[in-house]
Amino acid sequence: METCVLPCSFDGSNINLIQWVQTEKNVLVHAHQYGTDQLQKQDQAFRGRTSLFPELISGGNTSLQLTQVKVSDQGTYLCQVFTTVSGEEHLIHLRVEGPFRSLQMKFKEDVLTCSSKNIYPEPKLTWAPDSSPQTQLQLQQNQLFSISSSLTLKLHPPQRFTCNISTEHSWKSATYSFNSPVQMSSDVSLSCSSSSSARVKSLKWTFNSLETILTQTGADVSYSDTWRPFVERVSESGDLSLKNLSSKHQGLYLCEVHTQQHVHFSRTQLGQEPGESGPGESGPGESGQESLDQESLDQVSLDQESLDQVSLDQVSLDQESQSKDKVEELEVD
Repeated sequence: METCVLPCSFDGSNINLIQWVQTEKNVLVHAHQYGTDQLQKQDQAFRGRTSLFPELISGGNTSLQLTQVKVSDQGTYLCQVFTTVSGEEHLIHLRVEGPFRSLQMKFKEDVLTCSSKNIYPEPKLTWAPDSSPQTQLQLQQNQLFSISSSLTLKLHPPQRFTCNISTEHSWKSATYSFNSPVQMSSDVSLSCSSSSSARVKSLKWTFNSLETILTQTGADVSYSDTWRPFVERVSESGDLSLKNLSSKHQGLYLCEVHTQQHVHFSRTQLGQEPGESGPGESGPGESGQESLDQESLDQVSLDQESLDQVSLDQVSLDQESQSKDKVEELEVD
């Protein structure tokens, strides 16, 4: 939880009473008299969360420390300092913000989702290019906001989508790039460059969303044992050069770059996607269907031939029966 200090100072000595009051609710926040905290009348909402700096009071520092800051703490505070002969008052306005700790962006089953939580005041979310997203804004139990927005995509790489979440005082953004597929080769270079020129704080490359290829924090790069022999180099912008690859390295590569205010994801398909037909291979509805059609045609021909033969035999039989009847008829006469 966050801690803040409300500043207050007094030019003088021999302080008898220090009193802090929240003016909107007119409640006692903290009281200190004759060198001891006097908290019998302290408002319940501030119990166990306030303190002064006793060692600094004699020098005129009467600041208040407030811990576990809540949205409800926002407002104006009155600092009152009294001596045996005089008194002073100071007003301090406390503005509470829920700063962005993180922003998530995920792509699954043609849906791209951007989300964040624990934000204050109420945030706004926009997409670029301008789209028709489904956005949900919720007020959490701690009086902070969470927001989530989703786009259903029809992919035609290369494409790029940027999500921006902002309040009156802060903002963060994330970009998801769908790169053009890269043809399979033993040596390849995969792009991770973002449009931002800001210093990279961290970088991560993954394969098929399961295997970590490498991670980088500042100048420190850590490689997985499996992938280290295949990594040629990583550029300052995060582009990845690979070497000595084989068909088993075909798949989906994802780069994730973090700067101070921005997150950039870069998605590249190397080689064929699962289920995609290669040259000379039959896919559903192609040569397999042709074989099926030919089999059906052969069956029809066979059935027709059998039918013709049955009809022919029947005609011969009928003809033979008729001839015999006539012969027998002549003999009887």
